[in-house]
Amino acid sequence: MACTKGMLLVWLLLLPVLPCLLADDKIRYDGYQLWRIRWEDVEFSTQSLLEDFPVDIWNRSPMSADLLVSPEIQGKLRALLDLSNVTHTVVHPDVQLTIDEQMNSVQGSQETFPETLESFRLDKYHQFDTISKWMIRFARGNKNIVTLVNVGKSYHGRRMTALKIGAASRTAKEGVWIQAGVHAREWIAPASVLYMANKLVQDFGSDSLVTNLLVHFDWYVLPVLNPDGYVYSWKTDRLWRKTRSPIPDTVCIGVDGNRNYGFEWGGAGTSADPCDNEYVGPFPFSEPEIYSVANFLYRSSTKFRAFLDIHSYSQLWLFPWSYTLDPTPEADYIKQNSVAYLAVNTIKNVHGKDYTPGPYAATMYPSNGTAIDWAYGELGIMYSYTVELRDEGQYGFLLPEHEIRPTSRELYAAVKAVGRHLLKEKFAD
Repeated sequence: MACTKGMLLVWLLLLPVLPCLLADDKIRYDGYQLWRIRWEDVEFSTQSLLEDFPVDIWNRSPMSADLLVSPEIQGKLRALLDLSNVTHTVVHPDVQLTIDEQMNSVQGSQETFPETLESFRLDKYHQFDTISKWMIRFARGNKNIVTLVNVGKSYHGRRMTALKIGAASRTAKEGVWIQAGVHAREWIAPASVLYMANKLVQDFGSDSLVTNLLVHFDWYVLPVLNPDGYVYSWKTDRLWRKTRSPIPDTVCIGVDGNRNYGFEWGGAGTSADPCDNEYVGPFPFSEPEIYSVANFLYRSSTKFRAFLDIHSYSQLWLFPWSYTLDPTPEADYIKQNSVAYLAVNTIKNVHGKDYTPGPYAATMYPSNGTAIDWAYGELGIMYSYTVELRDEGQYGFLLPEHEIRPTSRELYAAVKAVGRHLLKEKFAD
């Protein structure tokens, strides 16, 4: 059943983001526009300006924000922005056209699973079941250095499987944790870490740095942390962000997984409204996906040297704190900042793209209950980073497939550079 105009208006009153939320519908965004707004006053608050407007804030920084705006409110919002001396630019005049273009393109990547690993297209977006099949075959085909690790299950019972990549060792090894896909619509994140995992294995034995990285560290790669949401973004709503757990006493579904960690939970950058995209959840670690990751890392006998949480978009390499503008202790800040600069300088050398390093809250916006604050604040993982991949807003969450390979190459180069630093630090201890 398709969404009618009448349904749309009713649901817009109930849900500030989605045009319609019926179980069997394919949600569409016809006439929705992506706007970029900019302002000059650093004290300006998008929250107070937009509190009466049902917009989805795709991205924001201290001086700008990208907004998904429904056709019903475009005129009124435009007038308000003009009165508030806030400039706006229409980045996409009809977001559904961009979605249609991407979905038409990805259909070709959903053919029968190839017979060989070599013929699997890592420059295509893939559905969750296809990714899972590839991981199984990838591990079987590289038994000497790859094993599958069960991290847990999603609310709907989908397995959260990580790749453990590392050479056999008689002594305990330290680890690097890399996760992606907590926000369902950020398809480039799972695609890039799959490419990275494949390259680590390919380069083992031929690239001396990679060989040393796999000899001295175990690399854990969780490509899709939020499988229920990811599946939903393919089948129903391309722009879905949250998990898919039901929220008691409301028609709204899901929690923002990157606001659900139990360190400084609740507060800035979160919402107590279950219908909001940044809904913090009923309590810390309420989501089985977030609890599973935390429990796995808590219980692991591995000491983790680095924690990377891969997202999109805006080309940033961020470190704690997320919840406050206060810096981490000076000695830690120096280390975190220097490795962030190392990463972005390495990325610049790949394809000339500029990524911005810095503390999460000061560089982007304050957010409580994030993965990196928890990893650093609770687990003591010094090098905990949120990585926001391409682009800077031209496509946003709808990054075309031709951007997968260059984006993945940049991430892989940066991860290797971080690994080189970890090796130097390890042997200096």
